[in-house]
Amino acid sequence: MVAGSSIKELEEIDGKKYSSQDLECFKFVPFAIAPHWGGKHFRDEYRQLWSKYYTKETPFVMLPDNSYLWVRGGSIQLIIV
Repeated sequence: MVAGSSIKELEEIDGKKYSSQDLECFKFVPFAIAPHWGGKHFRDEYRQLWSKYYTKETPFVMLPDNSYLWVRGGSIQLIIV
């Protein structure tokens, strides 16, 4: 999540509310990263957050547990393992 552009949209995930100082990201990629996509634990929560926070200014990449993003230079690859 912290490699992305923002975690503001995910600040209430997992029943926790994070303070504003915890919302800074490294901005390695130009989108917010939502990990554990498709997992039973987060499924309903992510659907609610998606409908509440999605904007064109902050796109999301929903990242399943069996994948990661490989960022190198100006290239971003989704790797499925």
